[in-house]
Amino acid sequence: MSKGDGEHGDDQLEAFTDTSVLFNFALDVRQQRADELLVHHECTVVASDTVRREFMGVMERRQRIHTQLLPYIKRDEIEEYEPANPESLSSNDWGYVSDFQDILSDLEPTEAARRVQERNRQLKQGYRELFEFDSPLVVVAQVPARDARLLGNLSGIVQNDADARILCDAVEWGRDSGSGVFITSDAGDMLAEGDENQNDSGEDEGLPDSFAGFLSGDSRSAPEKINDAIKRRYDEGCCLEIHSIDSFLDQY
Repeated sequence: MSKGDGEHGDDQLEAFTDTSVLFNFALDVRQQRADELLVHHECTVVASDTVRREFMGVMERRQRIHTQLLPYIKRDEIEEYEPANPESLSSNDWGYVSDFQDILSDLEPTEAARRVQERNRQLKQGYRELFEFDSPLVVVAQVPARDARLLGNLSGIVQNDADARILCDAVEWGRDSGSGVFITSDAGDMLAEGDENQNDSGEDEGLPDSFAGFLSGDSRSAPEKINDAIKRRYDEGCCLEIHSIDSFLDQY
């Protein structure tokens, strides 16, 4: 039974998602299996309004990038493109610009323009399916207010302030009767380096997250560091069970 086929039972598994998973779905990144998770899996996928607003903000920035790209495509000068508002772009946005330029530069101008318009359509349609349809793929949960001390602890672990806020929301959701299961595609800040299938609920495996971490004397993985920050504020029962999409689908 897919998500649109009926109501879930009281024992239905719930999992909190970050924004990266939702973009994998919207942009049809099939190797990440986001469609399998959001459309076909029996779990209820939950997000906070912070996640929804971040999705909207990133979508709007990407759409502006697409609009700015079109004149360069028509002149066959894709590699010359520079964003008109560079100060408003995040490091992820810059990575997106570089990757998309590489893709478009290998295409004929007509196909490149079509590909840009297709990206815009995917983003708009993805947002509607995720949040606006009568039976949206994501349940936007009301979570308790963010704890400033927890946010400070997590901000020292992850590099992105938005990621720290979303992790706080996931923890507070878990403390407020949520499952504590958290799904992300962010291999940089929230999954163990080089391991997309990392699954961690606070247990110390004793393996180095990276050679740099090993040299610094901190051999913990990113999930271990996150859960240690959570334990410093609350207790072990509030730790998150952190999954990639693959590891969640393989386990559940």
